[in-house]
Amino acid sequence: PWAIQYASEGLWDDNDTMACVAKTDGLPALKYASRRLRASEWLVRLAVQTNGLAIKFACREVRANYEIALLAVRNNPYAVRYLAHELRRTNRELLRTALDRYPTALRWMPRGFRLDREIALQAVRANGEAIKYFGSRIKSD
Repeated sequence: PWAIQYASEGLWDDNDTMACVAKTDGLPALKYASRRLRASEWLVRLAVQTNGLAIKFACREVRANYEIALLAVRNNPYAVRYLAHELRRTNRELLRTALDRYPTALRWMPRGFRLDREIALQAVRANGEAIKYFGSRIKSD
């Protein structure tokens, strides 16, 4: 899939070519896809199912799509770091999904989320190292 970087830019804008790459590994598919394709929900959805981190290269509007964001985080919880800011700031269910699999994903979560005692307990039970990502008020509890 990474060979796509050596293809002509015309192929980077070809639906079939980029869909084929996305089915194998979504990261190079979106990294090299044309702007038009990085804004297409169908390709981003396909890409994040094979590599959640591919959401990093999607346009902001698509990164704000809840369903696509959830697919990305389910595939790779560290994808939470590349979600649209407003989605990361307001959607606790999405953040909890990431937290359930990788408590250390807390480092990319909003400050308010890291100050929540219930969240802290959930994270520390799953992985004691998660404590270092919480504020001093939570740590002292």
